[in-house]
Amino acid sequence: MSIHKFWEQVLMWLQKSRLHVFVLVIISLLVTPVVVWAQTISTYFITNVDVTAFPNVQFQFRALDLQNQSVANLTSNTVTVFENGQPIADAQVTQSNTGGVNIIFVLDQGQRAGYANFGLPNMRQAITTLITGGYFQDGVDTVTVLGRQNLNSDQTVVLLERTSSGSALTTWAANYNFANSTRATKGLLGVEDAVIKMAEVVPTPGAQTAAIIFITRFIEDPARNIAEAAAQNTAQIARQNFIPVYVFQTDQGPTQPEPLQLLANGSNGQYVQLRRNTVEATVAPIYQAITAQRSIYTVTYRSQSSESGQRTITLNAPQSSAGSLSGVYSVNIEPPSITLEAPATGVTFTREPRPSADNPSIYLYDQQVVEVRAQVSFPPDTAEREIVSVDFVVDGAVVSTLTSITDIADINFKWDISSFTQPGVYQKELTVIATDELGLEASAQAAVTIVVEAPPTPTPAPINPVETAVEDYGLLIGGVICLGVVGALFVGGLLFFLLRPKKQNVVGVPAEAAATIIASGPRHGKALAVLTVLEGPKALVNEKISLTKPVTLIGRDPSRADVVFYPNEASSVSRLHCTIQKDGQIFVITDNGSTSGSRINGQWLKPNDPVQLRDGDEIVLGDLGKVGVKLRFNLQTSVAAEESIDRTFIVNRSNEQDWDRYKE
Repeated sequence: MSIHKFWEQVLMWLQKSRLHVFVLVIISLLVTPVVVWAQTISTYFITNVDVTAFPNVQFQFRALDLQNQSVANLTSNTVTVFENGQPIADAQVTQSNTGGVNIIFVLDQGQRAGYANFGLPNMRQAITTLITGGYFQDGVDTVTVLGRQNLNSDQTVVLLERTSSGSALTTWAANYNFANSTRATKGLLGVEDAVIKMAEVVPTPGAQTAAIIFITRFIEDPARNIAEAAAQNTAQIARQNFIPVYVFQTDQGPTQPEPLQLLANGSNGQYVQLRRNTVEATVAPIYQAITAQRSIYTVTYRSQSSESGQRTITLNAPQSSAGSLSGVYSVNIEPPSITLEAPATGVTFTREPRPSADNPSIYLYDQQVVEVRAQVSFPPDTAEREIVSVDFVVDGAVVSTLTSITDIADINFKWDISSFTQPGVYQKELTVIATDELGLEASAQAAVTIVVEAPPTPTPAPINPVETAVEDYGLLIGGVICLGVVGALFVGGLLFFLLRPKKQNVVGVPAEAAATIIASGPRHGKALAVLTVLEGPKALVNEKISLTKPVTLIGRDPSRADVVFYPNEASSVSRLHCTIQKDGQIFVITDNGSTSGSRINGQWLKPNDPVQLRDGDEIVLGDLGKVGVKLRFNLQTSVAAEESIDRTFIVNRSNEQDWDRYKE
């Protein structure tokens, strides 16, 4: 007896009693919550969990009510997704009517079945209306036909193997004769065999629509009093596997319908009696009800958990309800990787003072900004996750943060170094930290150096040696002349001739102060390579300078450079212009962020980017039109060691032709 029929009988009894009005009010308050509760409780079957694009998670589910009927019209507002007991925000729920329907016919061919008397066309129509009525979907649905026969023994046989072709069913029905068995059959056992057979089609009971259609005249074995209990037991087995049983009884009486009705009602199916002239009209609603259970839902969400391992998905409760099927998946989450492309570790940034255009006595520093470039990546076979922030850190302090990252392969910061104005050397640790949407972090570091050069010391105005000599000796000459005049007055004219003043010696005027040019090479040692001066100070042209150290600094600062050109003079060669370094078996040259730049064979070097030197390469430091230098690089194997210089020369700029005096 259903819950609704129970309440109908109660209400009829109360209407006959004097207390019916009061009791009706009480019952109305009790009935309403029961009905709502029955409508809202569902059993959920989660299948096809897909995490290939994790953290995107997708799965499908089917919902059944208490009568094992498919629940339709669920939305994101009525379904809450839980992952490991935690509710998921913004889960998207989409309904579709594309679920497959799986039907197994069980034909009870008992000794007294008499299908020929019912009419073979009627039998065939009872089955093929599934196809001709347009209820079956080829390629999506499946149909199987079993027969319960007792020829030599009572058993269930396969009459038509599972197929997704509707024409296969109609062809079979058109050619089958629906013959009786020679002995009575246990038709209910055929239904139980169909439940077992359905597990081959739907391994997870309830995950797909399944139905059994039992066609029989009546239950021949067991007898009626036992058949009713047996039918209830079979119905319970079918219901536990979420398979409703629909009974088509062909007996026109009908004979013993009670066991068949118990079977249908107990499994949440339906019982119908077939009449010869109304077969199609009788079975069509059954097929309509079965195939209306196609509702299936697809859910997508983005997981926010960073924990690796197994996860459980449930619906509308942190834990799976009784009879429901949870979704389970496992994931191994790896953090992203980040590469600091620039600057590289060991790079030096030199800030050189330049005279202000408005006031040459005021010096301003040239380099103001350093570009910091990074790139984020994820392990192979891992879907990209959103990078929610990237921090740029200097010596442990966050300098800048990016929160809107559109391209993880091109992350850029502008590091302002204009605050470094005090002369000195500053060692800085740079760190870039990327954080993804799951809270996992990746970092990369680089150690760099900032060199702030001191402005040049103002040069005092030069003193003219000639003017100094006139001032120093002019007073002496004047004094002598005055004494001579006074002596002449006292001694007289006679003594004038004898004491006439002697010819004065002209004091020599020192030559103009000599400006110097310094070109120095590394200290003595085995020459590793040689630089030949092609253009530069005239006195050094064609001279060779040995490179005897693994690292050689070139510039115009004598206190810091190993090879010096134009010290303390206006030149396009920077104080620390470039570095030549031996790297294994090769030499590399690095422009140290010079003001006027460096070139190799006419190609400009990028600041702080090492480039390999090859034998015979020509190097230009600065601008040759603005007192620059042009050198040729040769490996020592191609130049005799004794041809190169490794000492410091001081050249008088005003007498450069005397350079040879300083050679050994």
